[in-house]
Amino acid sequence: MANAILFKVEYVTETFDLTKPRSAFEFIFQMYNYFSMAVNDNRHLRQPRRQLARVKEMVNGRNYPTFTKTK
Repeated sequence: MANAILFKVEYVTETFDLTKPRSAFEFIFQMYNYFSMAVNDNRHLRQPRRQLARVKEMVNGRNYPTFTKTK
């Protein structure tokens, strides 16, 4: 397992109203947690360009909806 690539994936769809303080706080708090975990994970990433390109292809193949969308 020395060469294994492990990915943590959490996929949640949630709508935030950024004009409401509580909802804006929840959004910022969740984004902070997400990015801090990503930064921590990336500290140990080997050959990041190759691995990120591979992850990009894997995610593109899953056809997830976009992060943002226009109404």
